Amino acid sequence: MVKSLGNLHFLFILTFIAFVVACFCEPTDLISSCLTRHNVNNFTVLPHKQNESPAYYRLLNFSIQNLRYAVPTAPKPVAIVLPQSREQLVNTVSCCREGLFEIRVRCGGHSYEGTSSVVLDGNPFVIIDMMSLNQVLVDLESETAWVEGGATLGETYYAVAEASNVHGFSAGSCPTVGVGGHISGGGFGLLSRKYGLAADNVVDALLIDADGRLVDREAMGEDVFWAIRGGGGGVWGIVYAWRIKLLKVPEIVTSCIMSRTGTKLHVAELVHKWQFIAPRLEPSFYLSVFVGAGLLGGKETGVSASFKGFYLGSRSKAMSILNQVFPELGIEIEECREMSWIESIAYFGDLAEGSSISELRNRYLQAKLYFKAKSDYVRTPISMKGLRTALDTLEKEPKGYVILDPYGGEMERIGSDAIAFPHRKGNLFAIQYMVAWEEDSLMSYKYIDWIRGFYKSMTPHVSWGPRAAYVNYMDLDLGVMEMVNSSFSSGDPVEIARAWGEKYFLNNYESVFDNLMLYIGWPCAFISPCFCPQLLILYVINLGVKSHLLSIVSTSISIRRSIAMVKYLGNPHSLFIITFIAFVVPCFCDPTDIISSCLIRHNVYNFTLLPHNGSQSPDYYRLLNFSLQNLRYAVPTAPKPVAIAIPQSLKQLVNSMRCCREGWYEFRVRCGGHSYEGISSVVPDGNPFVIIDMMSLNQVSVDVRCGGHSYEGISSVVPDGNPFVIIDMMSLNQVSVDVESETAWVEGGATLGETYYAVAEASNVHGFSAGSCPTVGVGGHIAGGGFGLLSRKYGLAADNVVDALLIDADGRVLDRKAMGEDVFWAIRGGGGGDWGIVYAWKIKLLKVPETVTSCIMSRTRTKLHVAELVHKWQFIAPRLEPSFYLSVFVGAGLQGVDEETGVSASFKGFYLGSRNEAMSILNRVFPELGVEKEDCREMSWIESILYFSGLPNGSSISELRNRYLEDKLYFKAKSDYVRTPISMEGLVTALDILEMEPKGSVVLDPYGGEMEKISSDALPFPHRKGNLFSIQYMVAWEEDSTAMSNKYIDWIRGFYKWMMPYVSQGPRAAYVNYMDLDLGQMNSSISSNDPVEAARDWGEKYFLNNYDRLVKVKTCIDPDNVFNNQQGIPPMPTARLNNRSEGLGVSERCMVVSY
Repeated sequence: MVKSLGNLHFLFILTFIAFVVACFCEPTDLISSCLTRHNVNNFTVLPHKQNESPAYYRLLNFSIQNLRYAVPTAPKPVAIVLPQSREQLVNTVSCCREGLFEIRVRCGGHSYEGTSSVVLDGNPFVIIDMMSLNQVLVDLESETAWVEGGATLGETYYAVAEASNVHGFSAGSCPTVGVGGHISGGGFGLLSRKYGLAADNVVDALLIDADGRLVDREAMGEDVFWAIRGGGGGVWGIVYAWRIKLLKVPEIVTSCIMSRTGTKLHVAELVHKWQFIAPRLEPSFYLSVFVGAGLLGGKETGVSASFKGFYLGSRSKAMSILNQVFPELGIEIEECREMSWIESIAYFGDLAEGSSISELRNRYLQAKLYFKAKSDYVRTPISMKGLRTALDTLEKEPKGYVILDPYGGEMERIGSDAIAFPHRKGNLFAIQYMVAWEEDSLMSYKYIDWIRGFYKSMTPHVSWGPRAAYVNYMDLDLGVMEMVNSSFSSGDPVEIARAWGEKYFLNNYESVFDNLMLYIGWPCAFISPCFCPQLLILYVINLGVKSHLLSIVSTSISIRRSIAMVKYLGNPHSLFIITFIAFVVPCFCDPTDIISSCLIRHNVYNFTLLPHNGSQSPDYYRLLNFSLQNLRYAVPTAPKPVAIAIPQSLKQLVNSMRCCREGWYEFRVRCGGHSYEGISSVVPDGNPFVIIDMMSLNQVSVDVRCGGHSYEGISSVVPDGNPFVIIDMMSLNQVSVDVESETAWVEGGATLGETYYAVAEASNVHGFSAGSCPTVGVGGHIAGGGFGLLSRKYGLAADNVVDALLIDADGRVLDRKAMGEDVFWAIRGGGGGDWGIVYAWKIKLLKVPETVTSCIMSRTRTKLHVAELVHKWQFIAPRLEPSFYLSVFVGAGLQGVDEETGVSASFKGFYLGSRNEAMSILNRVFPELGVEKEDCREMSWIESILYFSGLPNGSSISELRNRYLEDKLYFKAKSDYVRTPISMEGLVTALDILEMEPKGSVVLDPYGGEMEKISSDALPFPHRKGNLFSIQYMVAWEEDSTAMSNKYIDWIRGFYKWMMPYVSQGPRAAYVNYMDLDLGQMNSSISSNDPVEAARDWGEKYFLNNYDRLVKVKTCIDPDNVFNNQQGIPPMPTARLNNRSEGLGVSERCMVVSY
């Protein structure tokens, strides 16, 4: 920062500020900083204003099934975390503990009282959403499956059925219910009368306790294993995974739905008879009944009953049973269907008509409602009078209904204390009362009053002593523990919790509580308002104030939360201590805290941070190196970014850049990572830096990394030691093709392969002119010009850009008109990383025939023969018709080289026409090449891209979208332009040098054609008329050795030096996309003198006479040099700016800049 300010007097001021100003972190900063430190990156935090973060509210509400808890007044979590692995889940729990946040664990979001998404006590809380932990691993040999806690019932059922058509699992019918919460409460369903509850069929589990330990059945002990199966969710810890027992089902089952209307008396008689039949049917038969006035067919009669039957057998057998024991039901053959077990799940799963089985995996319920539910158990049949009164009540509220689920069968045989769920022998059926409505209004109270009144009226007909309830149908009307109500702290919380605990667990309540006390080491880390007795909080608090104060200091807890803690501590003296610490102890944030806090405030959540103190962070290093193509910049000693951000949208990209500026970070923008000198991934000055990776911006609609192909790694490193950030564009990679206008919008993070694939998907007669390597990022490629197979016909990639969206240093998004023609000129060929971040390019699609010809001709024999071929090539290739491209690769390590010749030449030809025409042309003008028919193939344009891509033989066109190069090497490259043919003597000597180093090679790319016709100042890329061909020198090696690296680099530098007499002069030109830091680079000593003159060393080699114009454009678009790299274009010194430029737009300001 002092370097930027250029004034040493600032040093004292900045030092003073750094040590005196405290960084008072708020809850969102606390949790976000901790999560990112622990490599948990998939989370969103509570925005300061409701309209600031649609993503937060979208994620919050995605899994909330009861809209009563999605209203604006409902408590909102400080953060929502989506762990991607078991380790991240453990670390998330640790972060919640570290920040003293309450935890809500959400699997499917079906908690009837919203306890997986809200808290009732006003304390800051975090939702841990398990939806990404949803894998199901089926083992048919052992007839078990491991199910991650975030899987839904639908996902579990689908996985089981995929593995076997004769196995199933006993659980509920709603496919979007989370397995974790369902099993925790017991889990009743279609197979429960045959096989028991879901919880009865769990044989092991992996539980994360409050100390972050991962324990299996043996480690947790049988008491805790007993408790987690039916003892309620959100109390014991987080069950990462359940091992369930698969159950035998026949290949054919029968499913029936029988709707019955008629008079109210008729409906009552059917339900009355059902009570005596359903619980006593054979265990393979399940027959429930839905009763209400709003069911299908109920409008005419007032109420109706819908009987739902499931039988593990044939339709004829099912009908025979029902007609024998329940003839009053009058079952018809069309009311029952034979199907597989998985089809029955879909049948009863309330999926839309015509849905496929695969839709069981859909986690989202299209229709969500406000609702309230309650439950009961019936042990003696309800009288006809009681049923008729109940139907009267239902008739008054068409939005209400009841579901009667039959027990008996296996449920009768299992002991009431076998697991925590107690409702077994003696229960005829369960009642679920439900009222659901659409209105978001005060009508809620009307519906809730109705169901409470109905529930009260049923008291004489249901179980009592206590009146039992099903914990999975949680009902806060039974009572709640008010965690901060001081009147409870003087009472007995165990007795208070008995009000609901004995209703859910009957005589098992004492055992449930004992296990909670004995096992849970940090009570109420996992809090549910009906379960966690306040005694447990007091137990921990009484261990001493000291440990809590240390926690408060270490996390800079907010005053509001400190006061909340004082309520728990019950010690007024604590208030002064905590208040003193919160105001006096500063939170000295390190660079990772600063950048993470800012990114999250701006709703950028997809990032990873540099791990602390050498700790391991596989995600960080995997992402850092993913797009680094040159292993020279992936070594441990290379500078590492403070953060790597992967924006998901234009807004996130802008905000990522603003956060870098706010924190005074250098940044690298990375698209494909092919920067030859690594400038998209490193900084050389030692400052903190950030990588903005654009891989997510790949819609074909700071230092920026696009493909990571920067030859000198400038998209991935900084050489000055300053903190830096990589903004990786890999997620911004969409391509939107408009065939009618023959254009496409390409997001800056797209690779060439992704772009080519999208164009070919839209049309088989259009292409685009750019390079051959599919993993190169479009952004960096176009920024440097972009030469390729079609360039002799249509010019460079940059020649075919008609518009762009540029984010400038002030965060403005400018199109061509807004940026002005000077800036639009500069971004097309003036080098990447200097002008801003190009969010998207609008490219011109180019006509190609349906059939093109591609040739690869490897030629060996003597060194003299190879020299003669290359010598002749110089006169032929640049003068071929523009539709023909013929390059040559020369080296001693190429395919086809034998030990006798030492070197070979591989000629690569591409022709916009048939094979016969291509061969006729080559045989006429270059007969020495001796082209054979098998050397050439006819194919489509997109197939030719694949052919020359370097992908393995047999690769499909779709693999052009693969961003990852499996074979990465250490390499160094340089470039030249040739304006007069190289003599035979010169070529033979060059081959001698190549022969000495088999790891070295040169690529000669022919110019001429359209490249000859376009003016040298049409774009910043100046290498047009008069250039015969370009040379790319390359040496690549596998050895991770400094000594060997120096050897190879010395070789290529020597070769380059030797070639001086044969290449362009005054200056010796170079291609900016083959960046070469040997030409010179910017450093702190240069920047304090005249940077414009210093940069001329490389600027004129890359841009010739266009360099001065680029300096002027740089001065108007980025006068503060926010976008910079080792070989960037510097702005004029500030004193040279014309004051009239202040307050003008970009295009106007560029017009008044003088030099």
